[in-house]
Amino acid sequence: MQTIGERLEEARKRQGISLREAADATKIRGEFLDAMENDSMEIPLQEVYRRGFLINYSKFLKIDPVKILTDYDALQMGRSKSSKHGRGEYLGHMELPEKEVLTDAPDLSTRNYQKTKSEAVDWEPYLKAALFFGGVVLVIAILVLIVRLILPGSSPQVNPELQESGSATGTATGSELAAIAEEEITLIALDDVTVTVTQISDSRLLFTGTLAKGETKTVKKRGAVRIGYTEGDYLLLQEGEQKYKIGKPGVGTITRE
Repeated sequence: MQTIGERLEEARKRQGISLREAADATKIRGEFLDAMENDSMEIPLQEVYRRGFLINYSKFLKIDPVKILTDYDALQMGRSKSSKHGRGEYLGHMELPEKEVLTDAPDLSTRNYQKTKSEAVDWEPYLKAALFFGGVVLVIAILVLIVRLILPGSSPQVNPELQESGSATGTATGSELAAIAEEEITLIALDDVTVTVTQISDSRLLFTGTLAKGETKTVKKRGAVRIGYTEGDYLLLQEGEQKYKIGKPGVGTITRE
């Protein structure tokens, strides 16, 4: 059975398209396309961008993007399960120290003190119980991580170093969020660009997708939002009658109140 990368590469070569031509047409860097065709999804971007690249490249090569994403999710789940199995084996082979048996103690004064095996403290049940509960906690933590990775619509993780100072970090309650006036912000694509908009107060993903050159997208928000993009030079923001340039080329994020 062909891998995802093999299907992408075969479809591109069958159409007589070079990697450079594909990169120019999709606005995805050539090294990212090469990585996908080699089944290496360790692209230094957020998960939402990797999935967006797979969708755009599949559409460009006239491959069903739903099938590609399904196989990609199955691959990621398989890797997570393999990692969990490896950790379980490690715990299963942990050796416990042998119980110490105290031999007869020498005579003291007129009494003969002897501490036998039955009088020694048996730590084995406590160690086994601690090992069992530790393993349970580890498995639960791994399962929670897997669910967060594979659930659709999960909000992307943003590198704290890319956040601008003054961004909100708390999570608003329903009543607090309702008290914030709803506003609109419009995204304007100067060229093809992938964008995500996350509402900071409740970490809700308001928009994610690729805008074609000249396309606009109006997003309704309450309070500050974090905007991620694959190319800052290709994106304008409009609030009311005022338009703003990102002013940062390449991949990054900004925060707008």
